[in-house]
Amino acid sequence: MPGQHVDERVAQVVCRQLGYKVGRLLELNIVNDGSEQIWMDDLSCQGNETHIEQCSFPDQGNWQWGSHNCSHSNDIGVGCDASDGGSQGGA
Repeated sequence: MPGQHVDERVAQVVCRQLGYKVGRLLELNIVNDGSEQIWMDDLSCQGNETHIEQCSFPDQGNWQWGSHNCSHSNDIGVGCDASDGGSQGGA
């Protein structure tokens, strides 16, 4: 998921969807560019959504999974923390 306009609220929603309590964006220098399918981009979340599909994105009425206008150089990394303070990385 490229992060041309992504902020911490997207990370919070991604981690919440995965069952974690806290989410944060990882520094770009520790996230390798991906090589697989890009599924979505340009997400804008309020931070209270339970799933990323509830966030807004361009052309939402005609949007389909895999539709994007970015490259892997815009990929983001998300770190999710469980209530016990442990951390899990994800994409």
